[in-house]
Formats: sequence, C-alpha cells, structure tokens
Amino acid sequence: EVGVKTDKIGDMARDAMKSSHIPANPRPIHEEEVAEVYRQAM
Repeated sequence: EVGVKTDKIGDMARDAMKSSHIPANPRPIHEEEVAEVYRQAM
C-alpha cells in the first residue's frame, strides 16, 4: 500500500535495531525477528 519493496526488509530491520526502544523492550528481539514482523505485515 505504501510502496515498500520486500527487498528493503533487511535494511528496515537493521535500522529498527538501532532504535533506542529496542533495549527497553521487555522481550529480547533479534534482527531476523524484526524482519519477519515486516514480512508478515506485507
């Protein structure tokens, strides 16, 4: 819907891991898990 291509998921996940909110997350999350969330959202 917003024009994001699936080949950008890796870049998006890497960028998300830089967020200051990641360390505050009550459950540890890894880059591949973030990528999977993006894949499922598409």
